[in-house]
Amino acid sequence: MSHKQAGKLIIENIQMLEEAIRLLGVDLSQEIFDVIDNLVKEKIDTFTEDWDGTYALFEEGIDFAPVTWKAVSTGQYKFEDYFAQYELTYNSIGVDSNSAEYWLTCFFSNTFEEMVFKFKPNRENFTKCIKASWKNFAVSQNEKYPEIESLGFKYSAKEGEWYLPIDSLNQQWVADCYVEDNLADAMSPITEALDKLYQAHPYFDKIVEAAKAQFGVNVQD
Repeated sequence: MSHKQAGKLIIENIQMLEEAIRLLGVDLSQEIFDVIDNLVKEKIDTFTEDWDGTYALFEEGIDFAPVTWKAVSTGQYKFEDYFAQYELTYNSIGVDSNSAEYWLTCFFSNTFEEMVFKFKPNRENFTKCIKASWKNFAVSQNEKYPEIESLGFKYSAKEGEWYLPIDSLNQQWVADCYVEDNLADAMSPITEALDKLYQAHPYFDKIVEAAKAQFGVNVQD
């Protein structure tokens, strides 16, 4: 579609677009994100270890970790208190240099970003761990545990992190389920990704333990 054709459609439907933007920016996104919050938490609660996390995608985000990764004894979950965590976030897919205007777009097929679950280390809780040393360590761990990538994770050498792309949600299915008030039924790509994450978790647990042994830890009671 040309720029002129797109502009013509916008002008012809400006009132509807204004209302759609308001709905997408707040109400619709929050409704869908609330379902995702509950879905992720319910899935994490089925994991065998004790886990803690934040499940508030619309306000703060979704991140979680087993309590065995905790470096600082506190009540409320904070990434700063853990050696590492998993987070639901997005990665650029490099097709379009622009970014999506709304997080919700990233859950569907687009040319901007894809949603991922990322394993994210917190170097601040290791005694001697600068970025370069972590990246060297991560390269060796990625070579040591090829099972991680065989489960669908991708390794970012630039960041020294692993991420698991989540299959795009089916737009029509989400739309139909939204009308029928059963959005959770359309979220199977997210739960399937969490199944893969849990299968890979023992390897990430070994990586955290290896990092503690190699770099030392800053632990506070």
